[in-house]
Parts: sequence; C-alpha cells; structure tokens
Amino acid sequence: MKENIDWQANTITIDGSLQRVKGLLERSDPKTESSQRVLPIPAPLARILKEHLRRPDAERDALGEAWQERNFLFPSERGTPLEPRNLVRHFKSALAKTGLPRTTRFHDLRHWCASLLIAYDVHPKAIQEILGHANITTTLNIYGHLLPKVLRSATDRMGALAPDEETDATQ
Repeated sequence: MKENIDWQANTITIDGSLQRVKGLLERSDPKTESSQRVLPIPAPLARILKEHLRRPDAERDALGEAWQERNFLFPSERGTPLEPRNLVRHFKSALAKTGLPRTTRFHDLRHWCASLLIAYDVHPKAIQEILGHANITTTLNIYGHLLPKVLRSATDRMGALAPDEETDATQ
C-alpha cells in the first residue's frame, strides 16, 4: 500500500499480503506476527519507487472514472490488484532482457537476497528481520549452507589480529 512508505524515514511497513479468496485477490494479514515489520529502504530503491509511482498516476489520469483506486504500490493498469500470472509474465520478460535464466522463479529473488546478504557478512539476525522469519533458526536452517564462506572470512580476520612470525620473517 502506498501509505506504507514513509518517505521521510525511507522505510516501508510490511503489514499484509494478497491472497486469492474465492477466486478474488484480497488483502490479508501476513502469515506470522514477525512477517509484519518495518524495513529501511535503500536510497537507490527509494528513487526507483518514486519514479514507479508516477506510472499509476498517469494511468489513473488517462482512465478517469474507469480507474479503481485501491492504493496498491504495484497496481494493475486499472488500479486493481496485479494478477500473479501478470507479475510472473513481467518477471519473465525482465529475466529475458537481463540475460538471466527464464527458469528463475519469482520466489528465487528472496533466496538471492539472503545469499547476497550472507556474502556481504550481514548479521543473520538482520537477515531474519529482512526476510520476516519468526525465528532465527528458520533463517539459519534455510541459508546455513552458505555460511562457510562467512566463517572463513571471520577466521581470516581473527588471524590477522595475531602476528604471523613466518610472514614477518620474510618481510
């Protein structure tokens, strides 16, 4: 929802999702309490979102009374909820433009996000919050296999704290 973005604080509140109920897309509560969260928006993403929000404004002006304002951040061309199959179609088109495999699923973006955060040594608790997992063990159970690189990085950093006599002797 558009009102879920706080442009002053550059945050977005996640407090619902779209679910198909009796054939219709309806807004519902998230799966768990921890799924409801406030996340910071990186400055580049905030700029992209502001630009994106100009599109529905132009479409609303063009459609006039046919526009169905529902206040969605990503509405259809009429203001209604975006059909999941249309989202997937747009996603597959974006994959083709970037040269990424068309077999990539939309949900894979979530895994890529977690993998990148782990690769950048982001604390697992922060990753848990970003993904909305109720428990840190969920995050670690799903993405723990990616931690060996982080473990190597951490031990290398600890090693750098101690003088290495062999390296010092050769210098």
